[in-house]
Amino acid sequence: MKRCIIISGGDLGDQKKIKLNITPDDLIVAADSGYLHALRLGITPHILLGDYDSMTLEEAGKTLTSATQVLRYQVEKDDTDTMLAVKVGLEHGCEEFILLGALGGRLDHTIANIQALKYLLDRGKKGMILAGDNTAQMLCDGSMNISTEEGFKFSLFSYSESCKGVTIKGAKYPLQDYTMTNGDPIGTSNQVQPGKTATVSVREGVLLIVTSFD
Repeated sequence: MKRCIIISGGDLGDQKKIKLNITPDDLIVAADSGYLHALRLGITPHILLGDYDSMTLEEAGKTLTSATQVLRYQVEKDDTDTMLAVKVGLEHGCEEFILLGALGGRLDHTIANIQALKYLLDRGKKGMILAGDNTAQMLCDGSMNISTEEGFKFSLFSYSESCKGVTIKGAKYPLQDYTMTNGDPIGTSNQVQPGKTATVSVREGVLLIVTSFD
């Protein structure tokens, strides 16, 4: 499964907790000032794109080499830089997407990046927002396992108008065949039971699953 790693200009969180295990088959795309994050992480992107309103190409300076393709877009455009990167990844045939630097900073961009996960889900692709202390992903009409680490919590939110048949097993706060709505934060701040793996399932609807470390 070809993977696209998108590095945006938001908060990376604790960089020591970011484990990517980059392979030669991965496509790495830096969105605007996400290029500066890539440099800090020691990553050379295959593609740098954006309208360069948060970073000028002059700021990239001599660090840019022929190994990085540069794409420039107008400031007045329909897509955010991160969404442009998602679409470029799709054009390259990627099936799995990891978004770094997609949280924090401007709230509108954080919401837009979460919507990018839904955009990928609608196209049958896997997507995850990854920061040092938080992750976000979506689950539609299925189930997934959640493992545990010290200080780790997970939360479920109905991203669709409602999620039917929400069940949580192996967690401090279990749930059975519950109908969750997008105005109901009952799934906030749960914990996996010590020594267990929690299972989250939804019969109908789209769940936003967020994990966080204290």
